[in-house]
Amino acid sequence: MASPQTENGFTKIANEILEEIIKTDFSKRELKIIFAVVRFTYGFNRKEAELSIRYLSTYTGINFQHINKTLTDLQHKNVISFNEPENHSQSRKIKFNKNYSEWNSEKNRNQNGYTSNKNRNQNSYGSVTKTVTETVTKTVTNKERYKERINKEGSFFLELVPSELKTDSFLSLWKEWINYRKELKKPIKETTAKKQLKFLALQSEPELIIEKSIMNSWQGLFPLKNSSIKKSVKETEDDDTPKFKPEPGGFFDKIVKGEFTPPAKV
Repeated sequence: MASPQTENGFTKIANEILEEIIKTDFSKRELKIIFAVVRFTYGFNRKEAELSIRYLSTYTGINFQHINKTLTDLQHKNVISFNEPENHSQSRKIKFNKNYSEWNSEKNRNQNGYTSNKNRNQNSYGSVTKTVTETVTKTVTNKERYKERINKEGSFFLELVPSELKTDSFLSLWKEWINYRKELKKPIKETTAKKQLKFLALQSEPELIIEKSIMNSWQGLFPLKNSSIKKSVKETEDDDTPKFKPEPGGFFDKIVKGEFTPPAKV
C-alpha cells in the first residue's frame, strides 16, 4: 500500500496558483505538462528546468509527437516560457509563469471584456450568413485537398531506409519525424527522404539527430556538435592501408597461437 510522506520530498507551491490552474480550461495534455514543469522547478527550488521532449514524453505518458505542440500552445498562452538551446546537444530550459493574470486563457479574455466568438457570430448572424457559408465551404475544400496531398505523400519511405538503420528504435523515430513534418504542413517528399536517410546513415548518432530536430522545432536534420562520421562499407573495403600479417611459424605467429616459449634463464 502506498504511503507518501512529505519528509520523502514535496513540492512547495502557493494554493492560489493551484486554484487558478484548476479554474482555467486547460486540456489534459496541457495540465500534464504544467504539473511536470512545476514538479521540476518548484520541486527543486529553482525557476527553470532543462527538460527534453523525450524525457517529458516518458514522464507524462504523452505521445512523443504531441509534446512539442503542447509546449508551443502553452507558450502562446504565456503559461510557460522556454529559450532555444545554443547547440544541438542541449535541451530547452522551461520556466513556469506564476503571474496567472498574464495567461492568455479564455477565462482571462472574458474577464477583460472580450466577447466570445460564439456570441459575436450570434449577434451578426443575419448579416453575414452568405459570407460565413462561402468561407466554411472554401475552408473544407482546402482541408480536403490538403488531406489528399498528405495521403499521396504519406508514405514513411521505409523501403528507402538503409539496412544499417533498420532497427526498431530508429524506424520508430523516423516515423515520428515524418509525422512531425506533416504537422508543420511541410511533408517530406521522396527526394528529401533519400537525402536525409543517406545523411543519417553516415552519422554516429542518427536517432539523437532526429530527436534534437523535433525537440527544437527544426525543419531539417543537422549533424551533432563534435559528432563522428562513420565510414561506408565501400570506403572500408577500398582502404589500402597496409595490414600486418604475421609470418607463418614466425615469432609473432607463435605468440598469437600461444606456442611461444620464453628462453630459460641463465
